[in-house]
Amino acid sequence: INITNYRHYNIFYFNYDNIPKDTQFRMTHVGVENNQNTITNMGSMGPVFYSTYNEKKRLFQIEFYIEENTNSGLYGFVLNFIGSNLFSSYLDTQLIIKNTKMDLQGPIFKTITKITSPKIDENNISGVIGWIMTIEDPINGFKSGYVTVRGSEDSSVFNYTFTVNDVKAGGNQYSGDYEVKLIISNPCIPQVYTITEVTLFDRLDRISYFSISPPNEYTSLINPFLYFLNDSNINKISVDCTPIYCLNPPDLFSFSASTKQLEVGGLSREISFTFTAYDLECGIRTDQYPIVYLITTMNQVLECKSNITQVIMDLPVNDEPVYGNVVGYSCTIQVPFGFGYPGGIFISVYGFINNFGLFSGLSAYEMTPKDFDYYISTTFNENNPNLVTYYRITERGGDLWLFGSGFGATSTAYITFDDGSKSVIQASISNSTVIKLLNVKATFKPYKLYIKTNSLQSNIMTIEPTIFNIVDTPDPTETPPLSPIPTNKPQYCIGSPVCGGPSNGKCVENQGCVCFSPWIGNECLSQIIIMDPPTANETDPTTNIKLRGPDEILYKSFVSLVSLRELDVFGEMVEQRVFNKWLFTSINDTTYQYYTNITVSNQTVHINAIIRWFTEKTKISFANQNLEMYPSTIKYTVKISQYPFKNQLNSLQLVMSAGLQSSSTNNICSSQMLGDTSSGDNSNFIKIQIDDHSLYGRLIKRCLLDDTIRSITNEFIDQKDLNISTGTFLNSQNQLNLYIGINIGYFQSSVIIDPDFSIILDQSSANFDSPNSICKKSRLTKSQIAGIAIGGAVFIIVVIIIIGSIIYRSQNCFSVKIIIYKTFKKSKV
Repeated sequence: INITNYRHYNIFYFNYDNIPKDTQFRMTHVGVENNQNTITNMGSMGPVFYSTYNEKKRLFQIEFYIEENTNSGLYGFVLNFIGSNLFSSYLDTQLIIKNTKMDLQGPIFKTITKITSPKIDENNISGVIGWIMTIEDPINGFKSGYVTVRGSEDSSVFNYTFTVNDVKAGGNQYSGDYEVKLIISNPCIPQVYTITEVTLFDRLDRISYFSISPPNEYTSLINPFLYFLNDSNINKISVDCTPIYCLNPPDLFSFSASTKQLEVGGLSREISFTFTAYDLECGIRTDQYPIVYLITTMNQVLECKSNITQVIMDLPVNDEPVYGNVVGYSCTIQVPFGFGYPGGIFISVYGFINNFGLFSGLSAYEMTPKDFDYYISTTFNENNPNLVTYYRITERGGDLWLFGSGFGATSTAYITFDDGSKSVIQASISNSTVIKLLNVKATFKPYKLYIKTNSLQSNIMTIEPTIFNIVDTPDPTETPPLSPIPTNKPQYCIGSPVCGGPSNGKCVENQGCVCFSPWIGNECLSQIIIMDPPTANETDPTTNIKLRGPDEILYKSFVSLVSLRELDVFGEMVEQRVFNKWLFTSINDTTYQYYTNITVSNQTVHINAIIRWFTEKTKISFANQNLEMYPSTIKYTVKISQYPFKNQLNSLQLVMSAGLQSSSTNNICSSQMLGDTSSGDNSNFIKIQIDDHSLYGRLIKRCLLDDTIRSITNEFIDQKDLNISTGTFLNSQNQLNLYIGINIGYFQSSVIIDPDFSIILDQSSANFDSPNSICKKSRLTKSQIAGIAIGGAVFIIVVIIIIGSIIYRSQNCFSVKIIIYKTFKKSKV
C-alpha cells in the first residue's frame, strides 16, 4: 500500500476456529511511532480497532486505518481476545507499506532569535524579553505546541500555548515564525528566565519534546532544539533589575469555596473559589496566577488556575514610590464524575510571589486555623445517568456504543447534529453502564447528545466521528469477477501529419493514435497544461479551475456532480434526485472527500465522492484497467450505496456537469465532442473546446458494481431533458456547459465509478469545421453554409434548363434556335 501524504483505509478479514461469532477481537498497531508516547508519557499507544462478524463472508473483520507517512515495511499489529495475544508476524499474509514519506519526528526549531531588554529600573520601568522561533516540519506540518518559561530566583511560571493559526505573516504550517514574549516591569529582581519545557505536535500528533527535568534519558531523541545542541544558553535570557528589599512573602487574607458539600454524581459538579492575598511591602506580582489544588484521599489531584479580579495599590507617602498591594483572585472548576467520593476533597493554594522573589502558599492543614474553607464533603447519587466515553464511530454513521453509569433498563438518546437537525433514538441495549444506539446518521461533523433514563437527564457529550475516508473496493483477498470487458472499436489514425508526427505519437493498427507524453488526444496535437492545485470547494464537489492564457484571456472551467436519475428499460426517467447539501472533509492538500445522501422509497442512499488532484505523473489501477494520470489531472471517485430500484430492469444515471468559459468573445469558436480514446484504456472522452483551450475528460467504460467489474456507457444529455433548474450559462462561441450521463446497470449493494478531467492546450483552434461548433462570425456552421450553396447551385441549374426548354420549343424564337444549333455543331467538330 501507499501512505504518502494520506491515511490509508483497509479491512482485515480472518477466521478463527471454534470461536463464537460474538467474540470481540481488539487490534492494536505495533510500530516505532508509538515509542514517542513511551518516551514522553503523553497520549495513548495509538488507535485501537475492534472486530465485527461479517455474516456475508462468514469471517471476522476489523476496519482500520494506517496513518500517513509512517515507516515502510511490514505493518505490525497484535490481536487481543479472551486474554490471549496473537502477533501479526505469525500470520501467513502480511501487509506491506511500500510507499511513504516517513516522518516520525515532531516539529523542530530551525532558527531562534533572542529578544533582550536593557536594565529595568525607575528610569526604564518596563522591557520586553523573549524568543522568536522558526518552527519547521516540512512533511506533516506543525499543528500546535506549548512553551513553559520559569524564573530562576522566584520560580515564576509563564505558559504559552499556540497553534498554526498564530504563525506570523509569511509563514505556513511547514515553516513559520512564532513569538514567546515576557513583559518585565519595575520593581523586579535580577534573574535568568529559562525555557524549561517545550512540546510541539505535528498534524498527526507526532511529538518533539524538551524538558530540563526529563522523565527519562530517551527524550533527547525527539528534542525540538535539535539544531542547537551545542548552545546550552539558547533557552536562557538574563534580566538585570534594580531590586527592592523586603522580609516577608505574600500572605492570604481570605479564602472561600462556593459550596461546603458537592454532589459528584450529578450533572453540575462545579466549584468556585474566591480569595484575596496581600503584600504591603514589596507587592504581589500581577503576572502570576496562584493555583488552587483539589486533593482526594486517593491522592487524585486537580488544578484550578486562578484569574485576577482586582488589584488595590497602597497610597504613596511623601511622593515616595509604594509597591504594596492587595490582589483578589477567583477560579472555577468542574470536577470529574465521582471525584472525591468517598472521603471528600481537601483544598490548598500555592503560587503567590512578590516583587522581591519571595513566594508562599497554604496547605489544607495550614488553612484550618485561619478558618478558611479547606474541605468539601461529597455525596454520590448512583441513579444519576452520566456519560463518560464512547466507542469510535466513523463518518458513515451506524451503531454507537456509549459508556458511563446510572443508565436504566430503557434509555433514549437525544442527538443534535452540526446542521441543526435532531434525532431521537431508543437504545437497543441499555444496562447500568452500557448503551447501544442503532443507525446513527452519517456525518463528518461532531455532534452532541444526552441520555434520558428514568426521567433523569445525563450530561451532554460531544461525539467526534473518526474520518476513515472510506471508498470501498473489492475485498483484498478476492479478484473481482469479470463481466464482458468493454473495449473500444477499431479506430483509424488521423491528423496531418498522422498522429501529430513521429515526435508526438505513433499509429497502432485498429487502435488509432497512441501519443507520447506530454501529447494527448485522438490526433496527439494537445498538451495538458500544468498548474497549481485549485482551491478546495468546501460546499460541494465542484472543481473550479482558472487559467490565465495569452493576451490576459481568462479561462474558467468547472466539473460538478448534479443528480442521480433512475431510468426505465426504454431510457425514460422514472425519478430524479438532485444533490443539494454535501459534507466536506480535507484528506490532504490535494485530496478531498464529500458526502451526501438522498431518500428514495423511504431508504437512505449514501453518496461518497473523493476528488484527487495529481501533481505528478502517476500510474493507477481501477477495475483491472491500468490508467496513467498526468500532472494537473483531477480524478473523481464516486461511490453510491444500495439503491431501491422500482424495477430490476431499470438502471441508474449519474449526471455530471462540465463547462468551459473564455473572457474573449471575438473571432473565436466553441466545439464539443464525445468519442473513444485511442490510448488503450478503453474509455470515452469528452472535449469541450473554446478557441485553443479545452476541458478534456476521460470517462472509463467500466465500474465496480457489487464488487464485480461491469461495463457502463456515457452520453451527453440535453439540459431540457433533466427537468431541473441549473442556473448555468447559455452555450455560445466563448462558453459551453454540457451535461454528461454515466449509465449504470441494476445493482444490489454498491457501485463505484472513476472519471477524470484536465485542461489542455490545442495546436489548432476551434473553427467552423470543428464538431458541433458555435462561431461568432456566422450563426451558420460551415456544413450548413455548404448545404445552402449546393442547394442554390442546383436551383440555378434547374432554372436554366427550364428556360432553355421553353425557348427551344417556342416558334417565336427561331433565330435563337439556329444560334444554339450552330453552337452545338461547332463543339462536335
